[in-house]
Amino acid sequence: MNSGEIGQAWTDDEIAAIVESYFGMLRRELVGESYNKAEENRQLQALTGRSKGAIEFKHCNISAVLQGLKSFYIEGYKPRSNVQAALREAVVEHWVRDSALQQLMLNVVGEPVLQLPEGTVLDMAPPPNIEVDDYAFSRHVVRHDFVRLEAEKRGLGHAGELAVVEFEQRRLHNLGQKRLAERVDHVSATQGDGLGFDVLSFETDGQERLIEVKTTRRVKEWPFLVTRNELQLSRDEPERFYLYRVFQFCTPRPCLYTIRGVLDASCALAPTVYEARPSIA
Repeated sequence: MNSGEIGQAWTDDEIAAIVESYFGMLRRELVGESYNKAEENRQLQALTGRSKGAIEFKHCNISAVLQGLKSFYIEGYKPRSNVQAALREAVVEHWVRDSALQQLMLNVVGEPVLQLPEGTVLDMAPPPNIEVDDYAFSRHVVRHDFVRLEAEKRGLGHAGELAVVEFEQRRLHNLGQKRLAERVDHVSATQGDGLGFDVLSFETDGQERLIEVKTTRRVKEWPFLVTRNELQLSRDEPERFYLYRVFQFCTPRPCLYTIRGVLDASCALAPTVYEARPSIA
């Protein structure tokens, strides 16, 4: 095959090889088997003549396509845009016919959620810098929306909220605001989940923080769902509204990043559900 001159589009044979390699690694990752990314890359270099960097970029392209399909992808290959059309078609075709792989993903989503061990502290991280692929917002039929399936796991969401309550209490206590720390409230549990936020916390001057918590067991680039109520609250209360994205939950190192203010300004939003009522013209 060995046709990997710089600047030339990948051939069908090269694309088939890297797609097969990627899905093989993804399958092993989902079942908890170890694999060697460097060795996979070396084998593809020998097969295609492409450079290590070119192969890694193509792997990231495949992640971007899978993200657009609302699918799990290999966490070590951050989604990258500018995907070759032939590669996109090959990934979609493979994905659609690989029902066994989709069942593995359903198994992962269905795994029980564990509370964080006592004393575990969420590490702070900067928000991800994500290249938005327009395909992620395109119209495409998907058999399973794994972003939504995970987001609908109430046990995961509740566990993440409890972790944020503890995080906020610890943050305020460390800042010398013990009384404010004692007033942190898990409002989605004490007042219901229709307020547009989950946790009431405070700035050091006593101003309220209205915190909406989104939790995933995946990496920080994993998308999250926002309700109309949450979006509107971020517009109405830009100085008080925070979104806390908890990620890598149930791993040895759970983390979070925060987004403050109007979500339209900080996130690429795509409508996914509409409320419809019959009307007479």
